[in-house]
This record gives sequence, C-alpha cells and structure tokens, in this order.
Amino acid sequence: MTDVLVYDKEYRHHESQSEQLCWHSNHRVFADLVPGDRLWVVTSGKALEHEDKSGGYLVAMWPVAQITENPDDDPEYPSRKFGYRVLVNETEAIHLDQPVCVDHVIRGEGYDQGVSIGRFLRGPRRLSDKKVRQLRSAAGADLAQKWLMGKEEGGKMKDEKPQDLKVRTRAFALRVIRLYSALHKSTEAQVLGKQLLRSGTSVGAHYREATRSRSDAEFISKIEGGMQELEETMYLCELLIDAEIMTESRLRPLLDEADELMAILVTCVKKTKSRKQT
Repeated sequence: MTDVLVYDKEYRHHESQSEQLCWHSNHRVFADLVPGDRLWVVTSGKALEHEDKSGGYLVAMWPVAQITENPDDDPEYPSRKFGYRVLVNETEAIHLDQPVCVDHVIRGEGYDQGVSIGRFLRGPRRLSDKKVRQLRSAAGADLAQKWLMGKEEGGKMKDEKPQDLKVRTRAFALRVIRLYSALHKSTEAQVLGKQLLRSGTSVGAHYREATRSRSDAEFISKIEGGMQELEETMYLCELLIDAEIMTESRLRPLLDEADELMAILVTCVKKTKSRKQT
C-alpha cells in the first residue's frame, strides 16, 4: 500500500463532504497509485483560521478509488497542468472533526517553523510506514473511531457485544504474550517487552472490571484506564519497530487491532457520558 501526503491550501470540511471527492496533480507519484492506496490531506492553520497560520494540520484521509488521466472537463484543473485525476472512495473517506497539528511529524526537527506548510512541502510526498504510524498516533482516538465506523458501515464488522469484547480483549492479551515470548534476550528487547506484556494484558482486565462497575462514573473510569493501557501498548510497539527489534510487518496486525479496540472503548465512554446527560 502506498500512502501520499497532499497539501490542500483551501480545504473546507463542509465542502469536501458535499462535493465529489477527487484530487488533481501532475506529480509522477500519482502514476504509480492503485485503488486502495491512501491520500493523507493536510492544510494550513491559515485555511482553518487558526492563530498558527503557518502550521500543518491533518484534516482527512482519502482512500483511492481510481486513477485516470485528466479528461480536461474542469477549467480549474486543465490537463496540461494536472495530468492525473484521483477519484476518492467516498464511502471510506475519513474527515477529522477536529484538525490535528502534525507539524512535528511533517517537518521534524531543525526546520524553520515560520515557513508556511505549503512552501515547506512544495508538492505531494510519499509517506514511509513510520510517518503513517506517526500521523495515526497524532490523530489519536478521533481517527481510530472513524476508521472503525467506516468498517461498520461497509458491513465488515458487527457491533461489539460485552461477551464479544471480553473474548476480543483476551485474544489481544494472548497475542501480546506470544509476541513477548518471541523477543530475543537483549536488554533493550526485554525491558520494552516486559512493559508491553504488562500494558497489553491489562486492557482486558480493565474491561472486565468495567462490566462489574456499580455506577456510570466507575464504568467510565475503568474503560479510560483500559484506553491508557492501549495507548501505552501502541507506543511500545512503535518503539520496538523504531529500534529495529521487530519489523513493521510483524507488529502491524497488533497495532491495527489496538486501534480498533481503542475506537470501541472511546465509543463506550461517549455513549455512557451521553446517557448521563439526558
């Protein structure tokens, strides 16, 4: 899968959801895209009317549906300047309710933060797996929840029942245990592995305690405890990858499952808080 970062200087949330989603460009990176690849859309603080006008903000993730030659039917995007038209899979497109500042991911350290994000990028960029993980981490629960909701709407997932989630969090713990058993015996691997073992196996324990809670407040507290353990688990997995102790391909299924569990727990908390307010 190929991930590409694109800059939309005139991004508007309401417009992007009401109009046909597509992207025009003459950049050669788009010639290699296939359906299922993803565009990560950023805009500037200026476009969002934020005080940090030069900052870069993640606003959307668009799965690619089709790539065609520009048919030259839109005067704003003449084919001589925009050779490719990327059609977006609108069913699975994700728009963040609250744009997230990702300057630290895009620019890294040592770059002039006063330079606008558009001038800094100067066109689309192919993203590494590490950069994608960092963007997903920066977007946090909002992106994870929408990712899960998209799967539900697409019919790939069913609503989680309490017993289902008990089984799922136990299975998650067992995967963490097997992962720890597969780590080599270096000091770094064992230190990180033991922390991962503790946090990864605690998620299910928090959920089971939540199912026995005596009040909504206690339920929310227990679920949020499980969310903290999930966040730590994902962070430790990223460290194992970045330290080259384990490969991205080995840990990706665990990270994806952690994202989906996080989305489910976030939904549990939101529904409970909403019920309390009515």
